[in-house]
Amino acid sequence: MITSYNINSFQFFVLVLFFTIGSSIIFVPSHLAQHSEQDAWIASIMGILGSIVIVYMYTLLAGWFPGLNYIAINKKIFGGFLGSIFSIFFIILVIIFAAILLADAGSFLTTQMLPKTPPVIINALLALLVVVALRLGLNTLALSAEIFLFIFLIFFSFLVLSTLSIVDTHNLLPVFQKNIGTLADSSLFYIVISTTNSLVLLMVYPYVSEGVKKAKKAYLFGNFVGGVLVFIVTILCIAVLSAPLTSRLTYPSYYLAKQITIGDAVSRIEALMAGIWIISIFLKLCLYFFAAIFGIVHLFRLKNYKLLCYPIGIIVTSLSIIIFPNVVVQRNFVGSTVVSMSIFGFLFIPILMMLVYSIRRKSLKAQNKTLETDP
Repeated sequence: MITSYNINSFQFFVLVLFFTIGSSIIFVPSHLAQHSEQDAWIASIMGILGSIVIVYMYTLLAGWFPGLNYIAINKKIFGGFLGSIFSIFFIILVIIFAAILLADAGSFLTTQMLPKTPPVIINALLALLVVVALRLGLNTLALSAEIFLFIFLIFFSFLVLSTLSIVDTHNLLPVFQKNIGTLADSSLFYIVISTTNSLVLLMVYPYVSEGVKKAKKAYLFGNFVGGVLVFIVTILCIAVLSAPLTSRLTYPSYYLAKQITIGDAVSRIEALMAGIWIISIFLKLCLYFFAAIFGIVHLFRLKNYKLLCYPIGIIVTSLSIIIFPNVVVQRNFVGSTVVSMSIFGFLFIPILMMLVYSIRRKSLKAQNKTLETDP
């Protein structure tokens, strides 16, 4: 393992937190309100609980192979040939999800803040920023995330406190109008958006210098705290905007911030929500890029990961424009395909890995050689 890329458990916690928030903070309230109406906040709690179970499963898998990233674990469990096939599928999936996330950022900025700027320009600039950040190394990215956390918490606290004065608790009533099955089905979207994709964090997991136990706690706690923040935004959207309006809005949390005014002097608070979202999107994109690049490096035993940064950036930017030319196509793709892709690639395959490991446990433990995390 390349020790110069080691990060501490708190930095890993911050990365997990931002990955969990990612696009959830802007899209999840609308989707939950569409299916669960005023019970959307209950669905978000169910999503948090389901997410903890999934993250625990990921940490269990990583704990069986300390020091190995997800690609190495794949090859360890399935063998060289089948493990390489599953690894290639994982890398392709990560690149696609990075393109979706980049398209989300471009769509938001062009429709809400920069309507005269072509999406390709915004997407390319954001991808370039991610590439530059990755070329500086994981340590630099983690240190930046710590600084961003401070800014994020200030913005988020200000938004929440400013919103409390316009909360209408009647919008949350009546409670439990939806049955458990509907709420569970609604919470699945939250789990997919915020948690199943966090399997990519197993590419970062081995770099936590304080060991597996500290990494596990940081992973679980980061996912939980991120879920709580999304829950707070969801319940505020319902309480202030009402469930029907929240369900119709593409960016309900951004619209929520528009409702805040402080006297006659302070307005346009929605810029803070945009800042919160762009910070989390940027860090989540960095983690997607990191997983894809280091997955390729490990799979093909390359020596210099920096050579892949710009090509991956070009591929992701191109896909974000070609596959998702507008918001309508993007929303339809996310609603019909992304959930299935995420469940299969980021949930079913890890479960299959655990089943295979349980069968091959003795033979795997008997092996003396271990795969190196880095080439």
